[in-house]
Amino acid sequence: MKIQNPKDLEEKVWYRIAKVLYGIGWLFVILSVPLTIYVLQPNTYIDMDKSYFTCPDGSAFETKGMTRDYQKEGILSHGDDQRARATCANRQAYSEDVKNRQDRARQEGYDENTITQLTNEYITKADPSNVYTLTLVKSTNGSWDNAFMWVIGVGIVGYGALELIKKTVMYITTGKKFQPYLIKNR
Repeated sequence: MKIQNPKDLEEKVWYRIAKVLYGIGWLFVILSVPLTIYVLQPNTYIDMDKSYFTCPDGSAFETKGMTRDYQKEGILSHGDDQRARATCANRQAYSEDVKNRQDRARQEGYDENTITQLTNEYITKADPSNVYTLTLVKSTNGSWDNAFMWVIGVGIVGYGALELIKKTVMYITTGKKFQPYLIKNR
């Protein structure tokens, strides 16, 4: 193959296409940096595995596996809210009135789940402050250090890959050998 002058290569269509692809490669590397930062940036979220609810008597219970109501801050979703209320109602020292109501409900044939639900509703209506307190714990996912390390890595690998491709194409087309930058600039 005849060694060509780089200026003569400008007339070849395939060489101009290769230069455009090289430019697109650089564009890809440059755009991947902010995308990497965006994906790896730290974000804060509510960790339901670490959150807990506290009953009026001071006992605390994990909310692991429960979900929260996204429309109302500090409230669990409907089914989990009922379970938390029932848990707190079962732990509470009931007044004689509540115990009498439970006994009457048992005599009338209500099952224990219904009795617990009715007791919870009665206690809540009688004393609205008598509900659980939900404590939401926030956790952070990711870190800036990790994001910037990846950005540096993506930049270095992208630059190295594009330079290697460019020098390989130049060697194949012109016979110009690889020359490290330190030797070249002396």
